[in-house]
Amino acid sequence: LCYLYAKDMKAYGFGKIMNVASIASFIPGPLMATYYATKSFVLSFSEALSKELKTAKVTVTALCPGTTKTNFFDVASANDSNLLKPASPQKVAKYGYKKMMQNKVVAIYGFNNRLMIFATRFAPRRLIRYIAYKIQSKRK
Repeated sequence: LCYLYAKDMKAYGFGKIMNVASIASFIPGPLMATYYATKSFVLSFSEALSKELKTAKVTVTALCPGTTKTNFFDVASANDSNLLKPASPQKVAKYGYKKMMQNKVVAIYGFNNRLMIFATRFAPRRLIRYIAYKIQSKRK
């Protein structure tokens, strides 16, 4: 879809694309490895595409919400117990729209999520994997 729409946006010299990544984009996710890896792809893809389309005045935003009150946990066969209260989909959508209109490339919803992602930069990857595993194992 990005390819199809970005081609027209590029020809018009204007456009905005929003892809939904996740805070899971920033860390490995034992017990949900495919989900975490695909969200990492969405983030990396969005950042790269943003750079490619910059001269065409087409912006790309990767929205990275944390836990959001949706039916995700039912579909993923996991309960929604976690460390953070799930955000409302409406608030996440409004935040994403606002950041897209501000031409932000990466938009991480929620102060606690931004803080957590920032902190992972300073922790050993081994520790991050361990913590992610512990959180995921409690959800099963």
